[in-house]
Amino acid sequence: MATNGYKTYTESEIKEFINQNLGSNIIKGREIILDKCPYCGRIKKFNINMESGLFRCWHADCNVTGGIGKLVKDFGSGGGK
Repeated sequence: MATNGYKTYTESEIKEFINQNLGSNIIKGREIILDKCPYCGRIKKFNINMESGLFRCWHADCNVTGGIGKLVKDFGSGGGK
């Protein structure tokens, strides 16, 4: 389970949120790798750890990091960039 300080997210909630809001992805072990970074659009550079809820874009120009709560705020219902 991952928490953002206010809400705790289960792995199934994290997967559901990603599938509904962030598009195509693959799962490798405990990591979800998105086809595109939702912040910079780079291909296969963005991953989310299902246990901790932490994410990172590995592209040097983006390098955004955070937790599942930030993704929910930025890209969930009522949010979005």
